[in-house]
Amino acid sequence: MALVRELVLPPTAPGRRLLRPRPLARNRPLPPLQTRRTSTPTRPTRNWPSFYNNAHRPAGEQAQALLHGSLWGNRADLGFRLSAEGAQAADAAPGLVADDSETLWSLLDAEGPDGGNGTLCLVADNAGRELVPDLLLIAHLLAGGRIGRAVLHVKPYPYYVSDATTADVVDALRRLTGAGGAAAAYGRRLWSALADGRLVLRAHPFSSAPLPYEEMPGDLRAEFASATLTIVKGDLNYRRLVGDRLWAPTTPFPDVTAYFPGPVAALRTLKSDVITGLDSRTESELVAAEDQRWRTSGTHALIQVRVPGQGAPSSRSRR
Repeated sequence: MALVRELVLPPTAPGRRLLRPRPLARNRPLPPLQTRRTSTPTRPTRNWPSFYNNAHRPAGEQAQALLHGSLWGNRADLGFRLSAEGAQAADAAPGLVADDSETLWSLLDAEGPDGGNGTLCLVADNAGRELVPDLLLIAHLLAGGRIGRAVLHVKPYPYYVSDATTADVVDALRRLTGAGGAAAAYGRRLWSALADGRLVLRAHPFSSAPLPYEEMPGDLRAEFASATLTIVKGDLNYRRLVGDRLWAPTTPFPDVTAYFPGPVAALRTLKSDVITGLDSRTESELVAAEDQRWRTSGTHALIQVRVPGQGAPSSRSRR
């Protein structure tokens, strides 16, 4: 029986890798599939952003609101909620420290090279209150003709307690369709897309591996290479994407992701020390205002995009 592996975070120096696998007990139990979830409900509540009543907005505003819903949904992570208990982060004013959303939308342009028939790969992070906005974003992109097909990558089993799995997608869709109103309409569209193949769920074993994306297997590399865009969600996936080193914050994001086989976007709220792609002014302002707390408070976020041809392979690349 294969050993279960966990992430260990040793003391680091600049440029050192933060992830390393460590064997655990062979029979470490996981909580039951549907009872292990976060205490925050999947069902829409009045405290959620108004995703479901978005139709009155212009199309561009609708898309941007759903993109930001997916981005800030990354705060709804059980591990962060526990580790940040008692911290000031919950009430701090959020803000984007990097915003490449214009580049992201240019890649998903219905009038672009793929003519709205391209494929979006979205690598999900957490279940519940993060997964629902991810699904709403996919539904909007399909309905608006920005993409012809979406592949939602979830984990085959939870690497951590709140990780999204196939069962969580099914549960989220059932809750959407049972909620009534605009939420139910989104849910029905997504069920229809699953039925006709416009939405595909993928649970690749690599999604639960303690390895950086630079070491992804060939079949996954080929899938991302053929996608119009791959969106990578969340803090741990970001760390896997950039190599999980304590980079200088001004290290260019395209340089550390130059190995990626196709266009890639990172949507992430900041909950760990790893970050790249900031300009020096932004870094200075953040440090002056918050020292280094901005790296881990969850009150800041980023949207970073790298397209093929950008960036030079970093010195840590093995390829």
